[in-house]
Amino acid sequence: MAHFVKEWNCIVLTMLFIGLCCFNVSVQSKATVSATESEWPLDFPENYTTAYLSITFNTTNGSIVNEISETGRYVMGANITSVSGVLVHVNSFKNGTINHYGCDPILDEPKEDWIALVKRGMCDFQLKLENAKKAVGIIVYDGGRNESLANMKISTDAIPVIFTYKSEGERIANLTDGGTRVFMNITVGQKCSRGVCDDNETRLICKVFLFAIGLVIVCLHEVYRFFTKTIQTFRDLYETACLAYRRYSATRAALANTQTRKVEQTDEVISDDGDSCVICMDLYKAGDKLRALTCGHEFHKGCVDRWLLVGHPKCPLCKMDIFSDIGVIITGREENSLNLGLGDGGLNSTEFLTASTHHDNNLLPVE
Repeated sequence: MAHFVKEWNCIVLTMLFIGLCCFNVSVQSKATVSATESEWPLDFPENYTTAYLSITFNTTNGSIVNEISETGRYVMGANITSVSGVLVHVNSFKNGTINHYGCDPILDEPKEDWIALVKRGMCDFQLKLENAKKAVGIIVYDGGRNESLANMKISTDAIPVIFTYKSEGERIANLTDGGTRVFMNITVGQKCSRGVCDDNETRLICKVFLFAIGLVIVCLHEVYRFFTKTIQTFRDLYETACLAYRRYSATRAALANTQTRKVEQTDEVISDDGDSCVICMDLYKAGDKLRALTCGHEFHKGCVDRWLLVGHPKCPLCKMDIFSDIGVIITGREENSLNLGLGDGGLNSTEFLTASTHHDNNLLPVE
């Protein structure tokens, strides 16, 4: 039991070590991202969610282009969900000119699901949202020289509102303005706090890796236990068989040191008050072959041979150990053979087990 507990402790410690390695990688990654937390802008939200912007369009040669980047961020108060639709660089009419700020009613709204791409500035974000309320989502890009993601806040969460970089917004706008039909898919990204984002993909990979390693360790441990248990079982069977054979050989050697005789008609053991074999309880009669053990007690030769050979190496009457006279000490599963004096011939265990008559005087060729 102690060995089993020790093995499982090793497995648990191994899995904990792998988990700590994964955690250390995650901590190092976060430490790199949040190295400038002391310089975090006061007007920047501490908690925010990034957005993956995926666009699909056809080139002039007919090939399909798919692009995806984590270049957006959900504005504060917006509906954080994934949407998709045709990208429209909005056109608004004001003071005789057309602009892309979305501060005035939008011209030529499509009837299918669409995502509005509007330029930052000229009015507040709430007005832009009101004018593009028929869209499934809004992407706002910076119209100035700033390449950072500005802080935006709206008072309604009707649709997702994303803020993206100036360069990214202008690149996509140039595609739509050039007549290219762009299909966009907005997907929820990572949850961040003061610049530290949860790397969901890395965390998932670590979890899968940890689970796989743990599963392999457990499987290998079970295979190891199965084979060790099987080997131990065969080893126990082999040792038991060897011990049984050594006991059998030692018993034969002990019986070789005893005397046998044949009961005569005039023998006193068959008188009116004659003796009987205490093993089979039958009275002795003329012609029976008896074996006298070293303690002096006599029994039917076949009875006492079987008694001793099946695992009772003591006299049935006085319990004297028959191995002591030949220098053999057997204790449990171990034996110390001092002087067996066994020959090469004789009865084997198979012949003994097939003997049927317990009075068989020919059970052992030992006189």
